[in-house]
Amino acid sequence: RMRVRMEPMSTTSGDKEGVPCMQDSRKVVEAWAEANGKAGDAAPFLSLFSFRFWDSSAVIVEQTALNMLYAAVCCFVVTLVILPHPVLCFLAMLVVASILAGVVAAMALIL
Repeated sequence: RMRVRMEPMSTTSGDKEGVPCMQDSRKVVEAWAEANGKAGDAAPFLSLFSFRFWDSSAVIVEQTALNMLYAAVCCFVVTLVILPHPVLCFLAMLVVASILAGVVAAMALIL
């Protein structure tokens, strides 16, 4: 059993400090497990209450970007099917892009 002392963080949303700390800590534990022959099923894992929040912070930006890309592609396909002129499709996609930009800006204010 290995104990690691961590300084308390001021927030559970650890995009700037928490996620890199969590990733570095996990690399250290994995390196220790490989050096001591405990990789695989018997590998130790690092568990900390704050890591639950930081795990979601590490994944949410990538997943949100992918979801917005999928939404834009789907909107483009639907617009091509419904609207009769390519210029109208382009204008509709400009509107969709501005809405998605507004969503990203709102997320930046929240995080």
